[in-house]
Amino acid sequence: MANESPYFWTCQKCRYRNSKLAQQCFSCRNRNPNEQITKKSTLPLSSSKTSTTLLNDQHHRRSYVTNNKNNNNVLTTKIKNQQIRTNQLLPTTKRSSQTTTTTNQNTRIIPIQISQQKQQNSYIKSNPKTLATIQETTKSTNNQQPQPQQSNQMSEVFESFRRNVRRKITSIHSRWSKSCEELPAKAYILIKKAKKDYKRLLSSHRSAPFIDPEFPTNRSSLYRLNEDFDPRYDRLIAKWLRIGELEFERSPNDINDDDGGGEKFQQKLLCVHDQTLKVTDFRQGKLGNCWLLSSLASLVYNYPERLNLIIPDKQLHPRECCYQIILCLDGHWSSVIIDDFFPCDQSGRLVFTEAFGHHLFAPMIEKALAKHYSCYKALILGHTIEGFSTLTGMPVFTIRIDASIRNSLESRHEFWIRLRNLIKVERYLAAASCSTEKDGLFKAHAYSVLDIYMNPHTFDCDQNGILLANPWGDQKLTGELLVNNDYFLKQLEHKQQNGLFWISLIDFLNYFDHLDVCKFSNDWYIRRFEFRLPFQIIDRYNFTIFELNCRRKTVINFTIYQRIDRDLRLKYRLSLSLVIYKIWEDDSLQTVTTSPILSEKIVNFETLLGHGDYLVAIFGFNHWGLTSRLKEAPRLVMATHSDKQIDLNPVNPDMHLMGDLLIQTAIGVGEMKLMEVADCIEYRLTNFAAFIWVVENRSELQWLMVRWNTNDIRDAFNLRSTTQSLDLIPPKCRQIISVMARESDKQSCQYHFTFRAQQLSEQLSSPTAIQNLEPLVKQTNDDADKLSVLFAPRIIQSHLIAEKNRGKRFDFSKESDSMCIIS
Repeated sequence: MANESPYFWTCQKCRYRNSKLAQQCFSCRNRNPNEQITKKSTLPLSSSKTSTTLLNDQHHRRSYVTNNKNNNNVLTTKIKNQQIRTNQLLPTTKRSSQTTTTTNQNTRIIPIQISQQKQQNSYIKSNPKTLATIQETTKSTNNQQPQPQQSNQMSEVFESFRRNVRRKITSIHSRWSKSCEELPAKAYILIKKAKKDYKRLLSSHRSAPFIDPEFPTNRSSLYRLNEDFDPRYDRLIAKWLRIGELEFERSPNDINDDDGGGEKFQQKLLCVHDQTLKVTDFRQGKLGNCWLLSSLASLVYNYPERLNLIIPDKQLHPRECCYQIILCLDGHWSSVIIDDFFPCDQSGRLVFTEAFGHHLFAPMIEKALAKHYSCYKALILGHTIEGFSTLTGMPVFTIRIDASIRNSLESRHEFWIRLRNLIKVERYLAAASCSTEKDGLFKAHAYSVLDIYMNPHTFDCDQNGILLANPWGDQKLTGELLVNNDYFLKQLEHKQQNGLFWISLIDFLNYFDHLDVCKFSNDWYIRRFEFRLPFQIIDRYNFTIFELNCRRKTVINFTIYQRIDRDLRLKYRLSLSLVIYKIWEDDSLQTVTTSPILSEKIVNFETLLGHGDYLVAIFGFNHWGLTSRLKEAPRLVMATHSDKQIDLNPVNPDMHLMGDLLIQTAIGVGEMKLMEVADCIEYRLTNFAAFIWVVENRSELQWLMVRWNTNDIRDAFNLRSTTQSLDLIPPKCRQIISVMARESDKQSCQYHFTFRAQQLSEQLSSPTAIQNLEPLVKQTNDDADKLSVLFAPRIIQSHLIAEKNRGKRFDFSKESDSMCIIS
């Protein structure tokens, strides 16, 4: 006990470090064995030595203070029915006066024991004329009758309610998060790790060809578990053949006729990939995976050398029949091992992705992805964003094309400038989805965007050209599209190639509804982490946030990957929000920026940050609902791509930090409304992973009563233990009243709540007011105690930097190398 910290005690049951003032363990509810000792002792005054010791503590190296303060100032609203014993560490004003001492770590209420006799004697000596007055006052006080027993009990109850401050420090451990794992940032790192295993596999199958037991040559590799027969594929697929047994068709664009055909052609040109590959060397087969092949075509057209990372070993292995494919699956760089069996028709030709007798990388990549998702049919339907992410692991985003762009000449010009910058300057990858079926184009079909052409004969941007590629390998245009294609071919003096065609900008905007872009660059600084979301409100093990340090002003792309499950029976969708907080010199936190709702399986959020320290948090609540099908904490992957090097470390903080951060987010970006009650403000955070409702009582003396009801919400749930209740918010405090989120298996929801707020005008020390408030106390629930992580009141501390800067916005575009500018 001598070496124990004066601020904490360790639970003997679960080894959780609790505040010295906590009467029971926050984790297992075990009582404090030192409770009697704690009551008779007082906390030492803050000193530089004490602050240094606490800063160097192994488990509490750093403490963050939010606008609503750390959890030393978290108020609990649990009212016990029995008489509450008075805590001598927090005496009432009748026994002693109090002062608040602020250190770098926290704010503690330290009692100062003042002898009433010494005060009176010193006052009499300095003011001898008041001696008679004091004696008369003492006599009149002794003659007063005692108050009723019920009033004394209620007075103690509300006095305890007033000062029952939860003493848990909102701290961050110095060690990394236990539930978070750093992943290989780039493909070549995984290739180095998996190189030995792949060579060992090749050497073990030199005498016997490799047969993949995880992806057999039968129907289980074609259909999902709940599917047994599909006439479209059963009629086409006759057998599975190895590469040496396949029959290939020559590309229509191959003009070299001196090589002969048939077996001689195959033996001479067959390979995985080489320097002569073209975007027309493969085409989509009978499988509806245009999202994958259009992404692959854009990659091959712009960066063909990237295939050296996807398939590091580009040699054919006719004896071993084993190949390694490197793909970014759900944010992980993964190694997929396949054999060389492919489904074929009666003629021995490939049924799915077809290779024109030369390069085999496209069928191999398709099979590796089919193995990951359990079967070929699982690849039907998808978005090119998923294809770009799988092949490159780079950030992706979508540009929506709507009527506001189509009907405005200025908007069309801005779109062309942006497209030219993406394709020509940045050399990003792009693909578009067609929204109509007309003039040879097909609805809901993906086309690769390969190049652009600025027409020098006109100043009208509508007549500029865009080169597209159809993954089917054959595109027959009609009408105006055919005329425009011939015009651009004549201007560029190019020959027509199967599957490639030119289209004008105005036609592109009219025929397509969105453009997917991949920010491909070899100069990114990349970090990848896999972590879990908390599975319940009190799940400290899986609560992970990230400490971020920017040495210079930099643009950072945060990409969040949810697990892509192509089994149609297990569809669920999480709504996530990424929030970045600025850490000030006094360790207070202020909201910098908040992402929109991240509900897609792969989504990117780009932001500009200046020099300094930040905190990054990802929030999600859908899996806490009663209808959630998830049986464990959902796994997510976060990847950061920045143009300058950054420091990013995952940490496990105290769970009370979650409530502090949500309040800070609601204040920073939520909608603020002045309530009808004086000195009261409410914040509503709507464009977020959940609906957050915060009420702030800025009165110095008066309490605030809020009676609320959420019975009418649809396809959503409230994290409170009841759908209606009453909350009492102490003076100078703010509290989360409600957190409502959409059920994970629903596509939309409706939030609805009603409330009535009333300020308690009479002081709680008045016996009459105490008797009037007694029925209100019985209507409150114990969420502020059992669910104090979110719903306990927090004290407002106006002296913090973040609180002083409330309402201001960050502008890093004007920042110098080492300064942070707020406007």
